[in-house]
Amino acid sequence: MEALEQIGQAIAGGQPLQIALQDGFNVQPVTEAFFRDYKAAYDATAAELAAQMSPADAAAYMQTLFNQLLFVHFVSRKG
Repeated sequence: MEALEQIGQAIAGGQPLQIALQDGFNVQPVTEAFFRDYKAAYDATAAELAAQMSPADAAAYMQTLFNQLLFVHFVSRKG
């Protein structure tokens, strides 16, 4: 909702629609450090789960879990 409010305020303030939309939905670039940290967290958690289930099941579970976590994180950042 925060992104939509930002867009609405920009348009009300006279900013062109295209620029207001671009600014409102701008996503911060993902850095190499993010990928490195993500992989480390993913691998560590998958290793813990592999002790309790098959490696293939652990990998499938981790992929789903981390995809959901990323989605929630990015949506929450946009308000």
